[in-house]
Amino acid sequence: MQLMEQKIIIEKLSKSFSGKVVLQNVNLTINDKESIAIVGGSGCGKSVLVKCISGLITADPKSIIKINGFECSQLTITERPEKIRKSIGMLFQGNALFDSMTISDNITFGTYNQIAKNGFVTKEQRISLNKLAKEQLEVVGLAADNLEKYPYELSGGMQKRVAIARAISTNPEIILLDEPTTGLDPVTSYNISQLICDIKKRTGATIIAITHDPICASEMADKIVLIDNKTVTWSGTMNDLDTATSPYIDAFRRAIKTR
Repeated sequence: MQLMEQKIIIEKLSKSFSGKVVLQNVNLTINDKESIAIVGGSGCGKSVLVKCISGLITADPKSIIKINGFECSQLTITERPEKIRKSIGMLFQGNALFDSMTISDNITFGTYNQIAKNGFVTKEQRISLNKLAKEQLEVVGLAADNLEKYPYELSGGMQKRVAIARAISTNPEIILLDEPTTGLDPVTSYNISQLICDIKKRTGATIIAITHDPICASEMADKIVLIDNKTVTWSGTMNDLDTATSPYIDAFRRAIKTR
């Protein structure tokens, strides 16, 4: 039996803000190409965990976060080695698209920053960026005639697709998704869930999604991880849901079975 490669190792991770403990002694191992859905009540620390993984914030001392074997719990994004920075793509809960930029420029924002010198790119690089934007827009199911539009001209579901296109445009090994279906109607939520599944198959990336949406989790996740009382209190596959005793997982399971 072939052993799975461990992509992310989290040990004894804690995080406090002004003395208030948000996460405490979190332990979690995520394998290469695995898809994880992190679930739990509002304010339980799900987003804080993902922000620690991404480097948007640092964990408390003595925490361990290893990405591809590199310990980076005390390093912000800008302090991390370039190889680690490039390995992660992120979808923010509110999409975080730039209103003053076209859809094309939003999608290629990360790549532009990687290749630009003193804020400028060559004509050839600009052509390459435009090609990349068009390709990524096709991946997420949007027509090329949206490239020169601005975010406010698109629907919420289309904006979500653009944000996903940006997250995957640098070909990351790890994709972090913060509430990918929040604020969307049921049909659009389902379509976004299916898009995530398609991207998972297409890219082979490791995916970590924070979600309150049981259907999204059931569609895209290999494993469910419950954050409760500031730490991981349960994890398992969809088949393991029937063995869980958590009230949250009970409700989660019922929502899936009644869809």
